[in-house]
Amino acid sequence: MEISRFSYFITLLLLLGSVFAFAQGDSTVYKNLAEKTLGVSSSFKIDDNKAVLQVMLTDSTFELIALDNKMQVLWRNQFRGYGVACGKFKGSILAVADSVYYLKHGADHTYRAFLIDPQSGKTILQKEIFRQQAKHEERTASSFRNDGSDFSLILRQADIKAQSLFYGHLKDSTEDLTIVNLNEKLEPVYFKPKFPDETCISMTGNAQGDLFLLTTKGGRTLLARRYESGSIEPSNPISLNCDTLSGHDLERGYNAITPSQEDRNILYLALAHNNHNDDRELYMGKFDFSSNTSQSASEVFTGKHIRAMENSFIQVNGQFDKPNIGSQKKELTVRYFRERNGRLITVASEIYAVEYNSVTTYYEKALIINCYDNNLKQQFQQVMPVYYDGRVPANTGFAFKENTLKVISNNESENADRFPAYGELDLSTGNWLNLVLLKGGERYTSDEHIIWFTNSFIVPSNRSPGIFANKYNIDLFRYTF
Repeated sequence: MEISRFSYFITLLLLLGSVFAFAQGDSTVYKNLAEKTLGVSSSFKIDDNKAVLQVMLTDSTFELIALDNKMQVLWRNQFRGYGVACGKFKGSILAVADSVYYLKHGADHTYRAFLIDPQSGKTILQKEIFRQQAKHEERTASSFRNDGSDFSLILRQADIKAQSLFYGHLKDSTEDLTIVNLNEKLEPVYFKPKFPDETCISMTGNAQGDLFLLTTKGGRTLLARRYESGSIEPSNPISLNCDTLSGHDLERGYNAITPSQEDRNILYLALAHNNHNDDRELYMGKFDFSSNTSQSASEVFTGKHIRAMENSFIQVNGQFDKPNIGSQKKELTVRYFRERNGRLITVASEIYAVEYNSVTTYYEKALIINCYDNNLKQQFQQVMPVYYDGRVPANTGFAFKENTLKVISNNESENADRFPAYGELDLSTGNWLNLVLLKGGERYTSDEHIIWFTNSFIVPSNRSPGIFANKYNIDLFRYTF
């Protein structure tokens, strides 16, 4: 989402009279960190010099691998269960696993928590923290405080009915909703929030422990509710009206909402859909729970608008082709959505899969990066001119450093060497400070779970061992700057 095992170099970029360069230095590759896996499911830093990767070995086992900032393996430990959460917790590492894969219907789901020593990787304590019989699917989400002081596991039983005439799902009914909080002894406290009989789209939480729920009625009215920390009663719903949302759009709206980092009363929305003219539209929203009000904004990606964006892009590096955004009639989807320092960043791209002769090929076109103020007024629009097709689903990694957005995305096609693209975008001006290709050799796909250290970053990659393989070998690549 592979770079030559002998050497690779980073291109110098000359932009607006200033030189930005990576130092090749000790750039290295770690081949076959793990083989025949389901991929990396999460990553997090223990401190400024150490981090942990969570690797899904199978749908019933996972592994935690600790690395230092030189990409040396410090320890690794395997665990039974389908890993659903992992992060820093009260000075240790907390991992939570389900006894069964979530898609298995009618299963007895038993959740176990593992408290792990971050220095040795040894298990300090493990406990069963929750068990229930799920009639249909059991969907999970988790929330770790950045300082590791708190953790919540959110469990939702979902009855998802497929719509036969269209892509995606028509109805996603919530049958049960449970929030599990843990203390340092892994003793659970349970909350059973009340929930509406509506189609669920997305859930998220903020740093204060509030839970937000986005639902819809009839594919036109979007409804947002907030559960204040520790409360089982939702707020009164705040609504926004949107053109008809297909089941396909609702299914891909799992990341449609993000909370404000500055105001616990604010929730933002970004959702792509086809409007009444069958043009692809990016629909933005803001819910204010202090005043119970909402507002919206939209951008319609007609063919004319897309071509104008492509033609107006200013090349900053001859390594990149002219951006190919795609067609407004296809699959423009929100890929990333966050608020940072009063700015709202939305990244969208055309992404889809095609199956031919039992082989699936994944495609992703150029990234559209929009920046808004906290009243949904667009500040700038920028394009990252990448293109990808391959056997592994494409992912892009994002990180903020002060007023800069860092991006690692996949680039080049299945029949050419892979050159992942690295960009640094100035959020004040919307200009690229840095946009280079990280030199590659073999075919691979960079993963989104990038570890960002102070003067380096480590990129996990998924390499398919064969055309028909549905498991991946994981390689690591380290770049310094």
